[in-house]
Formats: sequence, structure tokens, C-alpha cells
Amino acid sequence: MHSYAVDARAAGVRQAREAAVTTLDPQAFGVLCAFLAPPAMLVCGTAAAAAGALADELARTADKVRTMADRYQGVEDQSETDYRRAQRDFSTTLGGPQ
Repeated sequence: MHSYAVDARAAGVRQAREAAVTTLDPQAFGVLCAFLAPPAMLVCGTAAAAAGALADELARTADKVRTMADRYQGVEDQSETDYRRAQRDFSTTLGGPQ
């Protein structure tokens, strides 16, 4: 279940990245503030790149969490099987109830 939470965060970051990818028309800032458009575009591009990298890292983390959970479950299943086998063998050896 934890991997789903990480996947959800990755999706949210991807959505934020998509929102950051925009083009600004210098005319939208008016005559006096038109010079702000290029630096604002640079900041948006940098933020979008950072958000994309973060989303990718979160996706990798979710994959690692899933892998860890699968391995843990495998070990848990094997431990239970070994325990049941040992319990059965012990009961058989001593002639007790099975």
C-alpha cells in the first residue's frame, strides 16, 4: 500500500510539472514590466525540470518499495512454510498430535 502513496505523490508532482510548463507573452506584462517575461520563463523551465526529475525519482522509489514488499512477502511465506514443516516433523518424530 505504501507504494501506491508514493505513486500518488509522483502523479501530483507530474501534474505540477505540467502546470509549470508554460509560455509567457511579454505583452501580458505590459510595457513597463515586459522585461520580466524572460526571467520568469527561465524560472518556470527550471522548476519544471526539477519537478520532472523529482517525479521520476518518486516513481523509482515506488518501484523499490514494491520490490521490497514482494521480497518481504516471499521471505514471510517461506518462513511460514519452514515453520509448518518443522512443526509437522517434530510432531511426527515424537509421535504426538499432528
